[in-house]
Amino acid sequence: MTVPPASSGARALKSLPGPRPLPLLGNLLKLGPPTLHLQLEEWARSYGEAFCCYFGLRPALVISNPEVIRKALLDRPATFRRPKNLAKATESLQMNGVFTAEGEDWRRQRKLLNLGFSPPNLETFFPSLATITQRLAGVLERDGRQGAAVDILSVLMRYTVDVTSIVSFGMDLNTLEQGSHPLQKYIEQFLPALHQRLLAPFPYWKLLPSARRMDHAVAETRKAIQELVDTTRRTLEREPERAARPRNMLEAMLVARDEEGGGARFTDDEIFANVLTLLVGGEDTTANTLSWMLYYMAAMPAVQARARQEVDAVVSPELVPTLAQLRQLPYLAGVAQEALRLRSTVPLLFLETLEDTVVGDVAVTKGTMVLGLTRLPCLEDAHFGDAKSFRPERWLPEPPSDTQPHSPRQMLQFGSGGRVCPGRNLALMECALAPCAVLRHLEVEVADPDAPIQEINAFSVGPVGMRLRFKPRASA
Repeated sequence: MTVPPASSGARALKSLPGPRPLPLLGNLLKLGPPTLHLQLEEWARSYGEAFCCYFGLRPALVISNPEVIRKALLDRPATFRRPKNLAKATESLQMNGVFTAEGEDWRRQRKLLNLGFSPPNLETFFPSLATITQRLAGVLERDGRQGAAVDILSVLMRYTVDVTSIVSFGMDLNTLEQGSHPLQKYIEQFLPALHQRLLAPFPYWKLLPSARRMDHAVAETRKAIQELVDTTRRTLEREPERAARPRNMLEAMLVARDEEGGGARFTDDEIFANVLTLLVGGEDTTANTLSWMLYYMAAMPAVQARARQEVDAVVSPELVPTLAQLRQLPYLAGVAQEALRLRSTVPLLFLETLEDTVVGDVAVTKGTMVLGLTRLPCLEDAHFGDAKSFRPERWLPEPPSDTQPHSPRQMLQFGSGGRVCPGRNLALMECALAPCAVLRHLEVEVADPDAPIQEINAFSVGPVGMRLRFKPRASA
């Protein structure tokens, strides 16, 4: 992919169309963190699938052609890396694990995380997921009997942190029934802080009172996770038979680490960073997707009815389905895919070039920031028929003709290539389990159809203002 910047007739970055920058500030006044993705998508519709904008004095290439984005992802780690300022931001929060690791460090850590997320281990974790999902359904049913309008994202954040904590290190926080746990209060601060530090033109955040609060959250989270690591190590020494069938991600990581030998062992810093990444990433992204799934079913009674009919035909009267039953719900899987397509929690990828290269037909120099708009192609009729509509049936084996064309290859919500999200299978399992349990025993509706719902970017993108109402099914 590497060519001299002026060769092959490639366009120069600064010659591209784009919004006019202001002196010194560039386009920063319009690139507010909460709506960053929406502004970039709006500009892409005006200026095309490759344009230039400025973060202060620094020009950035913004691309929305999915094949160009995929090529860039596949060219990691030779030609692209995550931006250095992102690495600095994660390092300041002690989150510099597999998410921002590069080169050999990434390969070593990714191999161990892949072992932890292997299908056999996920099957081992499934009973714990089922228990927490049963708890979720009980909480929503209780709220439904009280007639309450539910801040569904808040509830699902507690659900996903319960799932992620028990899968990550075998600790049941039970925030669903007992309210917010101190660890969750610390965890939920990480992504907003990371987003703020990533987009800061200079580290002004060090001067804010929030920096001291964040330092305290990091220290307390580190203390809690280190205690869990020490306990898990003692358990594995006391019960060596657990090594053959780890009961949580931390056990799987420690077992895999020891099996790899001294050269591949995780340090304590790496273990903390990766467990923290699992907790932070698993909470926000999955909760956001689940919220949109339930919202669309609440707003579209026909979608809810069809999904419920499928669940009733497959799932036994027990509250939570089995793992085998989850694999027999193609329409519900389509609901998840549509939520991911229309409301991606990661509609924007940040990359940086490691050498002079050409991206698409644009020549860029080493150190150039490249932003990939991964959601925008999924909203275009050229890739998905009736693209603006929520149509789960487009994902069935025999989709309606008016949903054509259908190009799943454009979906980059979990990334692509070697650095595809390692937790995607767990996330999709949650996106089947939770709605299935709701549909089996509850009906859901939008509490106030006229209330606005905003998409807010806090590193991952989620809904604000979404309130749903649940009630027990008359026939359940």
